[in-house]
Amino acid sequence: RFPYICYQNGGGAFLIPYTLMLVFGGLPLFYMELALGQFHRCGCLTIWRRICPALKGVGYAICIIDTYMGMYYNTIIGWAVYYLFTSFRSELPWTTCNNSWNTPNCVPILQDSPVAAAVTANSVFSQDGKLDPLDDMGSEGSGFGGREFGSGFGSSLDMNVGEGLVRSIVSNSSTSPAKEFFERSVLEIHRSDGLNRMGDIKGSISLCVFAVFLLVYFSLWKGVRSTG
Repeated sequence: RFPYICYQNGGGAFLIPYTLMLVFGGLPLFYMELALGQFHRCGCLTIWRRICPALKGVGYAICIIDTYMGMYYNTIIGWAVYYLFTSFRSELPWTTCNNSWNTPNCVPILQDSPVAAAVTANSVFSQDGKLDPLDDMGSEGSGFGGREFGSGFGSSLDMNVGEGLVRSIVSNSSTSPAKEFFERSVLEIHRSDGLNRMGDIKGSISLCVFAVFLLVYFSLWKGVRSTG
């Protein structure tokens, strides 16, 4: 998740303020929280009441924040568990477009073809997951959206593909099978019209999220002693 957040907020420039806040803010506060808990041998609710009764609300705020973080972080881990079990199939469902949830706009970019290889190697995906249109396609396939085909393939690769053929395969409305698998198979966003109709609960995802919460519970039910 960190590389995605870093890319969304300026790339390498994001690392400067992130590192400063991590060194001078995040790590010291984290160490102080662990040190106080270890010294007083109590939880966040009791320790702030002992330090200063007027600040006991800080302990409740920490519990509320941890609850909200546990909700969405465990959901993401539940998705990862679902992907883990799905990856045991002989054919990964997020690499093909012949599944029931795929749309006509799905483009199987991992197929063995020069056009697909060019799309994959040159990373012509926009931030919303769609494939960028080809604006600078030469008549002999010398360019692909302002990039050379030869990079990453070798000079002997024959990329004499017509512009019309490539544009018919890759358009601005094209989506990858991985994106459609996540949105239409895992999340089933297409079944919801908005907050007024959120759709049914998906059993497989619910079981994965429940398993994650169960694992967290049994890891913490005896306190820090259960972790050694």
